[in-house]
Amino acid sequence: MWKIATLVLIVAAAFSFAEEGVAHVWKSVSGDEMTAEFVGIKDGKVLLKSESGMLSPQMSYLAPESRELATKLAAEAEKKAKDAEALRRSTLTAAQKASEIDPLNYFTPRDAVYGPIVTKEYDAYFVEPNCRLFVFVKEDGAFKSEPIRIMPDMYYDNVKSATQRYVRREIKEVTGEPQFNPKDGTFRVGRLHDDDVASEVFYSCKPNEIKAGYRVTDPAKIEFETKHRLIATLSKTYLQTDAEDGMTKIHHSPRLPPEGADYAKVLSAVEGWKVNFRTDVKDERTTFAYNKIAERMPSRASSATLSGGVYGRNGVTFSVASAGTIWPWIYPSTCPMDGYTLAFAKNPGKTAPDLPAAMLKIEIKL
Repeated sequence: MWKIATLVLIVAAAFSFAEEGVAHVWKSVSGDEMTAEFVGIKDGKVLLKSESGMLSPQMSYLAPESRELATKLAAEAEKKAKDAEALRRSTLTAAQKASEIDPLNYFTPRDAVYGPIVTKEYDAYFVEPNCRLFVFVKEDGAFKSEPIRIMPDMYYDNVKSATQRYVRREIKEVTGEPQFNPKDGTFRVGRLHDDDVASEVFYSCKPNEIKAGYRVTDPAKIEFETKHRLIATLSKTYLQTDAEDGMTKIHHSPRLPPEGADYAKVLSAVEGWKVNFRTDVKDERTTFAYNKIAERMPSRASSATLSGGVYGRNGVTFSVASAGTIWPWIYPSTCPMDGYTLAFAKNPGKTAPDLPAAMLKIEIKL
């Protein structure tokens, strides 16, 4: 039997992560099975993340095929960690010089863009397809940071697969016209997914506050229940190009000199920036400096506050607006300034409301 009580471990040490959101079936030597995400291997134990919490069975406790899977995933995770470190020291993406942030540069001709919603604190754009929200936070009236990107993620757990458990619910069509009301700052859109799963997503943008929510309706008979979450992406704080020699990396940002800067100056430029999590999990680190490597963030949180200059004098807080949890995630061996995500998911057993209700709240305050 899988015994949660005897296997719970709060992991504070550094280790390599596997791909986020991918669950696998794990077998014990006695034939018992469970579904969990692979997190890493430490001190002869396999670190797993299930809906019940963190597990750490001894490698010898697993059946041979599960030991082989753990070893394979650990090797892949180690390679990703090394690649991430190399990326951190060199480049993330080739991008044009970022002397200023222009929201219109973030959209393609194929995008249907609604907005902007203009407030003193931010400008917001609703973008189809995929019901995305782009939030450009203002600092003294100017945009100096990459936008906060928010979008829903609908998927299911394919329990019949031993390798690929996470399967995205693809959108077949948008049902009706998106409802955009610029006067009250709201946007709603209905969507039909594969297996006749229906969803409706809404955003509400008011001065100082943004709310996001959704509802999902599975048909009466469906093989795999739909799972869902909202994902907020905090992008890297700089763009990067190659110098004329093709080897040297130059970092660009409205916060850096017009000619750009090396990585050391980027680290210095974000000195004092931090993200603080509110969590009820004991012994977990809650405050992370933007210019320090964070191997992992808390396993769950009720809020996350960005301060110290991340958005100038603005403090930005992500919090749960209804019963749910924020799941932070960052690539191993990277700094918060290199980007991370905050995924909001409703607590297990909580059904979707009859109408979309606010689930994630973002407050922007001077």
